Amino acid sequence: MNILDLDFPDWEDAVVRAGWKKYRGGQIFHWLHRQRIFDPAAMSNLPADIKDWLQREFEPYPGIHDPDVRKSLRDGSEKILYSLPGDSHPGGKEMEIVYLPHKTWNSVCLSTQSGCSLNCGFCASGRIPFKGNLSVAEMVFPVYDLIRKTEEKINNIVFMGMGEPFYNYENTLKAARILSRQEGAGIGVKKIAISTSGVLPAMEQFLRDKEPFALALSLHFFDHGKRRDFMDVEDKYPIAEVIRFLVQNKDYFNRRTIMLEYLHLPGINDSPEEARELGKLGQILGGRINLVPYNGETLKIKNYLLRKPSWQQSVDFQNQVKRLYKMVFIRNSAGEDIAGACGMLAGSFAKEREN
Repeated sequence: MNILDLDFPDWEDAVVRAGWKKYRGGQIFHWLHRQRIFDPAAMSNLPADIKDWLQREFEPYPGIHDPDVRKSLRDGSEKILYSLPGDSHPGGKEMEIVYLPHKTWNSVCLSTQSGCSLNCGFCASGRIPFKGNLSVAEMVFPVYDLIRKTEEKINNIVFMGMGEPFYNYENTLKAARILSRQEGAGIGVKKIAISTSGVLPAMEQFLRDKEPFALALSLHFFDHGKRRDFMDVEDKYPIAEVIRFLVQNKDYFNRRTIMLEYLHLPGINDSPEEARELGKLGQILGGRINLVPYNGETLKIKNYLLRKPSWQQSVDFQNQVKRLYKMVFIRNSAGEDIAGACGMLAGSFAKEREN
């Protein structure tokens, strides 16, 4: 097991089973996740036998060095590509994250899979090979690597990069818990958002587990047939069933942060009727609606032409929704010039290297 895969209670259990006092587990967690020291030899308040045990029983970190970085000249955001070691896939396993600095806060968009196990027609990640789920360590290490390199505090985490987080449920939620621990990075639970395209069994598990993190639903379409044309997850978990689940449990989700992510595809999902449905759902659930302008290349999928909306088109659609519900915002597509905006992560650095 990797030394960064264990949560705080895991370390307490591990040291007790190995014959030491419980508090030693907290010391190890503090070194790893607050001090971000991964070499047991440098953990000065641990006795030699525990250091030896750590070196003997756990894989050390880091295992990923010198990622490829592209920095936006427009907004200062960074797209960072990590090549993951020890992987059996041809060409290796890669994953991308996006760093979004701001004057008063800093966010990181994390991936949960290498490639994506879904095949959404509007998303670049869905067009590249899926090479597996990321481990807990592979999700938390890039955050610590960023903190070390930028010397800046990370205030927000969004699990919205490559992959469907709820198809890697256990590792994603464990990574979120580790990053939220006050003994570690201390990122507030309300500042950590986990996105899903509507994997209903995992959403039900999220509710049963009473997870405190924000939930973001990649909604995009209300019509079953239209959503199925773009998102293969619709065959397994129809959006009508997903919405029914959220409405039935609206009291729970209202006590937490719920976000509805709605990709704006002009002429495809921005009719007056769709604006009314989106506004009504916002009324029922509360929370925030994020309109995400499509920022990929112009392409044709079945009988639909995907193209980037003008700013005015997005404003017009926003205003239609606002007639029923006011908390509707157009998301700023940071990192668009480096293919780091929503739906643009596709291991593109590898292609650049090949060219």
